[in-house]
Amino acid sequence: MRASWSVSRSFYSQALPTVEAYPPEEGSMAQAFVNSKIQPGKVVVFIKPTCPYCRKTQELLSQLPFKQGLLEFVDITAAGNISEIQDYLQQLTGARTVPRVFIGQECIGGCTDLVNMHERGELLTRLKQMGALQ
Repeated sequence: MRASWSVSRSFYSQALPTVEAYPPEEGSMAQAFVNSKIQPGKVVVFIKPTCPYCRKTQELLSQLPFKQGLLEFVDITAAGNISEIQDYLQQLTGARTVPRVFIGQECIGGCTDLVNMHERGELLTRLKQMGALQ
């Protein structure tokens, strides 16, 4: 009996395909969604509306004189595949938490990173250099 169990177990471990955390189609959709939002010359922030850090980030950035269309807040809860989007953000940035702030194609981090950058005067400098402000 023991011999047949080890044969069966060996057979199944070799015969079964590896299962991914989510179907590739969904991952691809999340990846395409995120990548379509991130653009050079634009500030994009992935948010959840109920998150206090997201609201703080929105307040800070909304006070700045952005040119029309160069600041976008993307509500990931409206997309329907929140986990897949956050999984892809983790692949891309090293963290799946929101907000995820992109200045151009570079993720600068979250709310605390943005506030620190602003307090050091680096945020306005970067935004002026990229031509995002009026």
